[in-house]
Amino acid sequence: MNSFKTFFTMKRLFLLLMMFVLCRANAQTAIYTIKHDGIDREYVLFVPQNYNNTPTPLMFVLHGMNQDIRSWCNMFDFQTLADSSNFIIVLPQAMEDSATFPMVGVYHLGPVWNTGISIDTSIFSFPIKFTPGEHTDDVGFLFNLVDTIKAGFNIDNRKVCFAGFSLGAFMCQRLAMEQTSKTISYIASVSGTLAKSFNNQTPHVPVSVLHIHGTADEIVNYNTGNLTFTYNNFNLDVSVGLSAPNLVNFWVVNDYCGRTPKQSSYPNTCEDGITFERYDYSNGSSGNKVSFIVANQGQHAWYEKPDNDIDYFEEIFAFINDSGMPTAISEAAQEDIFVYPNPVRDKIYVHGDNIDKVELFNSLGQCQQQTSASGQDLILTDLQALPAGIYLLKVTCRNGKIITKKISLTK
Repeated sequence: MNSFKTFFTMKRLFLLLMMFVLCRANAQTAIYTIKHDGIDREYVLFVPQNYNNTPTPLMFVLHGMNQDIRSWCNMFDFQTLADSSNFIIVLPQAMEDSATFPMVGVYHLGPVWNTGISIDTSIFSFPIKFTPGEHTDDVGFLFNLVDTIKAGFNIDNRKVCFAGFSLGAFMCQRLAMEQTSKTISYIASVSGTLAKSFNNQTPHVPVSVLHIHGTADEIVNYNTGNLTFTYNNFNLDVSVGLSAPNLVNFWVVNDYCGRTPKQSSYPNTCEDGITFERYDYSNGSSGNKVSFIVANQGQHAWYEKPDNDIDYFEEIFAFINDSGMPTAISEAAQEDIFVYPNPVRDKIYVHGDNIDKVELFNSLGQCQQQTSASGQDLILTDLQALPAGIYLLKVTCRNGKIITKKISLTK
């Protein structure tokens, strides 16, 4: 073997080994660390089960203020998301921070990102002024983490995305503004916007942007970008960022997209009081695009199926994969694979001529049944023994493609 290739392969194996050495067991997942600015920074890593060292998309998911990676791992089954989307998914952890408030003293903010937002207000002439996370180099940490993951895995550099919720969305916006080379190709911000400290700046490089915001967001106001929070029984409304429409316009202008969007609406089938509409701006510089999903009457929340008409993770994966709208991670019909019936009581029939294996997962990501191909038809039986609910059917094809479909099991 070529000596350079041998060295590179050994280096890659060493880095992967170090990731596992640095891992410490958790009841539900595994926490890894890297050192940045002399601090051990934590993250969680989910690698698709069928990863085979071919170029693979990479997504970072940033939690909100006073949240952590453990709570997000409890809310979402990221391993199943990684398997079904064929994305490597990374959840970094923000650092704890505090601020000094009048009449209270030290106020613990919990984990926060250094997004560039500043709180500057007052109560009864008592000033309240602080910048969450201002002493933490989160920009450097997150770009360092990108390099770390790229050193250990074969990453598709065309599909590196940062997605974030609330303060994590603000952080995604800051990263897009401050990157000086094409490290990040996509960002997806949910219920968070761009800090007003960047109002008069322009991004160094263009990036494709998906923004999702509820018109009834009670924390980050859709129409103003103001942050609303409660302090010592006082409700404060502080100007911190761009409104959702102004944020979208900012990126449409800076990505040189066409100013007239393609407008579409999602089917309204769930009785959740929310309707979703979408605005797509295309033909940007270097092929970049901007999409805006409006959750009419939506609050400060991350919406998902089957409780809502759309699933935010599905929308983000589809945005990166450029598979349009309405979206799904993958639909069985695209591969001439048919699944029936759905809803189901006892048996699921899977028909197709390219199937290798079929697995059924519950909402915790636990495999309940599986079968391998013995012909064109596969059957999962005795499903009446399982609790009623929503399950994920995973079909692995002989060409390596993974197809998922949500199955409703009834009694």
